[in-house]
Amino acid sequence: MPGPHDARPSAHPTSLIAVTNEMSAALIPSDLYVEGFEEAALEAGNHLYLIAVGPRIEPVSVIPPHDGWKLRTRFYDRGYRPRTVPVPQVLFPDGDLRVTDSVLFHVTAQSDQPLSAIDVTRRVLAHAAACDSEHLRSWQQYTIRKFFTYRVVYIGQAFGRKKRRSAVKRLADGHEKLQRVLSEINDLYRTSDVGVIVTDARVHGRELNLTLGPGNADEFAQATVDFMTMSFGPLENEGLTIDAAEAMLIRYFQPRLNDKLREFPLKDRPGLVQPLLGAGITHLGVHLDVAQSRALLADPVTNEARSRHRFAINLATGERETPASNAPTAWRM
Repeated sequence: MPGPHDARPSAHPTSLIAVTNEMSAALIPSDLYVEGFEEAALEAGNHLYLIAVGPRIEPVSVIPPHDGWKLRTRFYDRGYRPRTVPVPQVLFPDGDLRVTDSVLFHVTAQSDQPLSAIDVTRRVLAHAAACDSEHLRSWQQYTIRKFFTYRVVYIGQAFGRKKRRSAVKRLADGHEKLQRVLSEINDLYRTSDVGVIVTDARVHGRELNLTLGPGNADEFAQATVDFMTMSFGPLENEGLTIDAAEAMLIRYFQPRLNDKLREFPLKDRPGLVQPLLGAGITHLGVHLDVAQSRALLADPVTNEARSRHRFAINLATGERETPASNAPTAWRM
């Protein structure tokens, strides 16, 4: 059944190409400087990054039961609310967890290492997911919703045409927008915290919709040839794939710190739009999945928090739209 953003059936061929991601990772700013992390991000192709703002999570106290700890925290949700995080001992097999002056420490015989309550909670969620513990699933979902719901404030990339860099390297080298957000949060919004999501970009696939009718046989044939010979068109190029993902995500989320690409494809990146149209591609889509990051991103229109977001536009008009199709496997928003 057609959706609210489906195009009306047309005698002219329509073709949609979509970009997506295969993996993502959620970080706190201090993670950007962890040794070896930049190399891993580069190997994974994490050239895109989303700077986002979520609730502040603070450690309150630690209760040491026999098989681990209970980390008492508080998070901001229109007022501070308590939340207890059960920390299995296997995550910290040596030493102890303690909270001193509102700072969480991993205490061993060698040192007292400060920890982030956010990082510890993510480790707990990852461990629970690996164990596939049935009774923790609702707890996991609730914790992710309350701790890790973010609003995107800036989107960028770090691919580079001459020297490839990961998003981690780009941000760690000193990023004006990241520093601005950190400064704003520390000075003005003490109930919020900054998170970063890094991700890759891949071609999701391309579909062609044709209706053979009177007078369009030549157009039908040309569209078929274009589809068969240039299936991914200009997005065979990795750099242009990343450009497309960045442009579409900015158009979708409308981050307040992005000045350009908010009106894509009507403004900016003609070097991307024209080759796509020239390859017979009429629509561009993006599918972002951050479930692997155990994070939720707020929909810019409805404010609904989701881990998966999908968006498509008509490249000629700039309108939000997917091609009309009765195929059960057609790409849908």
